[in-house]
Amino acid sequence: MRKIAYLLLLVSFVFSYEIFPLSRVKPGLQGYGYSVFQGTEPQRFDVEVLGVINNLSSDFPLIIARLKGKYVEGGGVISGMSGSPVYIDGKILGAVAYGFQFSKEPIAGIVPIKAILKEGAPTQGRKAYTGPIRKKIDFQTLLQGISPPSPVGSMRPLPLPLSANFSSPYLEALARRGNFTLTPSSSLTSSLSLRQETLNGGDAVSVLLTAGDIEISAGGTVVYREGYKVYIFGHPFYNLGKVNYFLSRAKVIGVVKSYSSPFKIMQPMYLVGRATEDRARAVVGELGKLPNYIPVKIKFKSPVFQREYNFWLTSDPLLSPALMLAIEQWIITLGAKNYGNITLRVKGNIALKEGHNVFVNDIFVGKNLNEILGLDAAILYYLVNNPYKRADIDSINLDYRVYEEDKTATITKIWAPKYDVSAGERIPVTVFLKPKNGAPVSKTFPVKIPEVAPGEDLYLLVASAQDLIKWEMRYYRGAGQYPSSFQRLLRVLNNLRKNNNLYFKFFVRKPSVFLKGEELPSLPPTLMELYTSPYTSYRGVKTPISTVIEYRAEVPYFLRGAKIIKFSTRREE
Repeated sequence: MRKIAYLLLLVSFVFSYEIFPLSRVKPGLQGYGYSVFQGTEPQRFDVEVLGVINNLSSDFPLIIARLKGKYVEGGGVISGMSGSPVYIDGKILGAVAYGFQFSKEPIAGIVPIKAILKEGAPTQGRKAYTGPIRKKIDFQTLLQGISPPSPVGSMRPLPLPLSANFSSPYLEALARRGNFTLTPSSSLTSSLSLRQETLNGGDAVSVLLTAGDIEISAGGTVVYREGYKVYIFGHPFYNLGKVNYFLSRAKVIGVVKSYSSPFKIMQPMYLVGRATEDRARAVVGELGKLPNYIPVKIKFKSPVFQREYNFWLTSDPLLSPALMLAIEQWIITLGAKNYGNITLRVKGNIALKEGHNVFVNDIFVGKNLNEILGLDAAILYYLVNNPYKRADIDSINLDYRVYEEDKTATITKIWAPKYDVSAGERIPVTVFLKPKNGAPVSKTFPVKIPEVAPGEDLYLLVASAQDLIKWEMRYYRGAGQYPSSFQRLLRVLNNLRKNNNLYFKFFVRKPSVFLKGEELPSLPPTLMELYTSPYTSYRGVKTPISTVIEYRAEVPYFLRGAKIIKFSTRREE
């Protein structure tokens, strides 16, 4: 049976429609189109050509037509019809792709098939990120790299019905950016198994950004098939060029009439391939192959809610971090929305296919819960947008725990049994903490005195992540440059300041240079001048202190505060 199925598939590939010449298109010409309005079988609608508009804001002519039939009359062109093929005399003319908002009748913009088969115009280039590394990335920063589809005159691309089995303000913002209509959905793709079957013009199709327990998909129509290649929508999805989207056959639950824009409620059924190109005039798919994707596992546990989510995320430099933000926002809100004073702890890792890992281990409380939404997305964004090498993500694993108490603690004092010390000597340093809810506690850490010049004053700063960052900004202001290599980037991401860590920073009051994310202490005067010269492209920032060594220790609190003590090192006799 499998051989017969493949044979039928190959035979079907031989057949293709002739193209109706654009030169013969004139007002009054009668044609017809196909689109799915209920279930999975394409239904016919009629088309009357009103004219052709050239030289608008696009580089291709747009055919203006009135649609007729049971499903399309009584309102504007239906969202979800994007890509519906139109034929004249049995020859393909193009695809329904544009419409007017608030239109009282279905006047459509049809993109000529030749424009679609060219796979659209070049898209915006992908730029590597070379800015400062931050612990949190703002959602608006991610949206800036996504351009909404451009209108053609007063006509705009038909909004695609975007369905998801969850809701999130970030998902809504992502939908608005890409000109989508949000509709309800449920998760149907429980596995990544492919069905070896074809898609033809008029078939309902879904592009999926995630599949599995969490699913985000946008529905439309197949325009045309060329062998294993299919063209859908007749306008862009996000216009991102080469992409990795899942492609599935879809079914239509029904059509919803709307004063703004009627739309189909669509659901994916099963995977049939991948979308490889997201261009200005078409999304191009390939049957029989899966896209590159990232397996994601998120565990969430609170006193009243426990759930594990397993899903597959599209591998894209912009969409992957943005989607993770939207998904995590929903999960955290769902699991922690009814709490007052809470603490949220996250542990996990983002693994690369070449064997490297970036580990996540942090704690957030109260108003700081919003910071956790940007942490994982920031790490993912910096990895996949670095200027050095392609970072292929192998998997993302995150484990969240919610506690019904505020686990904040403040550093109130640090103490050492003596302050006249020798290099290499181990000194017990006691840190006193005052939890927000509870009695004061103290913990002693054996700290090794680093090697410094005999007789030199040595300072020890014990601080929380937030206070250490503030302290460093006083000295490293303006020095937020990008790490100088991919290995250095991994180190920086693995050493992002963590709220549940005590930081022990030994420093001396000698000048150093902060350059490309690294501090260069104890430089000779000539190198100091070179690295801080305004005439060099790699100019660093001169600081009055030099870090000698830094330690850290994990504690079960969200820490605040900072204290400094001074040691005197013994001179050699």
